[in-house]
Amino acid sequence: MDFRGTNEMKLDSKSRILFPKKYVDKVVAEFGSPTFILHKGLDPGCMYIYTEKDWEDHIAPFKKIPLHERSKQDAFRKYIKSSEEVTADAANRISIPKKLVEAAQIVKEVVLFGHMGRCELWAKEFFDRKVPEVDQDGLLTLYMELTDRGGERSGLE
Repeated sequence: MDFRGTNEMKLDSKSRILFPKKYVDKVVAEFGSPTFILHKGLDPGCMYIYTEKDWEDHIAPFKKIPLHERSKQDAFRKYIKSSEEVTADAANRISIPKKLVEAAQIVKEVVLFGHMGRCELWAKEFFDRKVPEVDQDGLLTLYMELTDRGGERSGLE
């Protein structure tokens, strides 16, 4: 499921965020429950929010690791250890576990960023440094490389 948009918000005193109603409604309509998987992000100041299905798709390659490959199994355990299942309440709030708040270095202000098959929840100061204003020329060049369009022009100009 794709999430789109950027929302600035504050973590409340109980470490909850108000998850956008449009996202909760979309997840409930597709899956029947407003349940999400939170995971420590790979970037400092960030955590990921997946639907249960997108989380299962995400970890599917890890499930193929043979049991006898202990070092890989240990790495997978460490990766999974940083995840938590949460359910939005009737007011669309999601409680963020303390270990994930600390891992993402969130103090109060956060940015919820829809990023394809997941949302990213950033400590605002990290998001502002990591995702500065878009360089249109750089974006166009990247788009052309990713789509293998060479000199073809697109609607991004």
